[in-house]
Amino acid sequence: MISKLMLLLRDYYKVKRHKRFMINYIFLLRSEILHEALLYNDNNTLNCEAIKNKALLIKKYSKRLRLLNM
Repeated sequence: MISKLMLLLRDYYKVKRHKRFMINYIFLLRSEILHEALLYNDNNTLNCEAIKNKALLIKKYSKRLRLLNM
């Protein structure tokens, strides 16, 4: 009984840490996209491929985060 409870608590905290990691990573990607956009104002060259990849990662991790919250 106690071992099952310990496993449940361990899994709960593992999922909680993973959610926090994903939220922080999404915000990091958003700030990097903003940084790329601000660099465009300085250099007049926009790295569309990098922005596209980061946007796809945000979409992917947001979907995973929604599934974890269910």
